[in-house]
Amino acid sequence: MASGQPGIVDERLVVGGIYIILFLRTKSNDQPDACNCHWGLYHHIDPMSGVKYHIKNMGVGWIADHGLTRRAMGSMFLIGLLRIGHCAPQDRGRLQTIVESFPLNQVPPGYGSLTCITWTLHIVNLFRRHQYVRCDDLSALEQEATNMGMAHWGPAYDNVQPRPISDSRVCKLA
Repeated sequence: MASGQPGIVDERLVVGGIYIILFLRTKSNDQPDACNCHWGLYHHIDPMSGVKYHIKNMGVGWIADHGLTRRAMGSMFLIGLLRIGHCAPQDRGRLQTIVESFPLNQVPPGYGSLTCITWTLHIVNLFRRHQYVRCDDLSALEQEATNMGMAHWGPAYDNVQPRPISDSRVCKLA
């Protein structure tokens, strides 16, 4: 449950946890047939903050929108977070280097286009190579995150609080 202590993001978040973070993307309350969610990543570095990694389509291309945040749970468009891995907070620079290693003018290998979903899954795959995420089946992880987005899309649209924070059943968590 969300903390009553000033400054604490949410006591349910694990310090060092790496999460897929999902946001509402449509402007209608008609739930889509498929998860029309915006995907990104979040690394919780201390009880009061974390780093959000995601990309935005600016019409002519994609831009990175990465940075420190104290409001991971504060977005009215947040659907929820799915914990998929771990990186010690003092090693967060390594995650940043991995994230920045992929140019935003390329399609991730194995995908037909660059989207927030294919970018997120590609970065998760890079995290796997460095042992920050232990998941043998990215397709199953994609389905798990998609299912979470679908299950919580309506409550997020209705601003039901608190938003869900779940542990992946597909990834091996420490």
